[in-house]
Amino acid sequence: MRSLYSFIIKPKDQRYENTKKVGDTNLILNTKMDNHEYVSRVGVVLETPINGKTGIKKGDEVILHHNVFRRFYDVRGNEKNSRSFFDEDEYFVDPEQIYMYKEARSGSR
Repeated sequence: MRSLYSFIIKPKDQRYENTKKVGDTNLILNTKMDNHEYVSRVGVVLETPINGKTGIKKGDEVILHHNVFRRFYDVRGNEKNSRSFFDEDEYFVDPEQIYMYKEARSGSR
């Protein structure tokens, strides 16, 4: 499936980067989901938009706005996904939310 104007992107590793490996143990740095410093900002392009020409291709890594993968609490205290959320580990991302991209290496070197 391709979107008309948005990229479809998944997180490179996880939605949140709030653990650090120390020796052979994982140390949890943050347990709150509302701190933007621990939201992953690196994604991998699954699909490019049908309209709009960019240099970004499938498989490229992108640096995104921190709210793309973020979860939050609404005014009633219910946990919600960002408006970019589409399906499990798939997000619609507008071109304005992408700051940088790194081309995927081709295996033909």
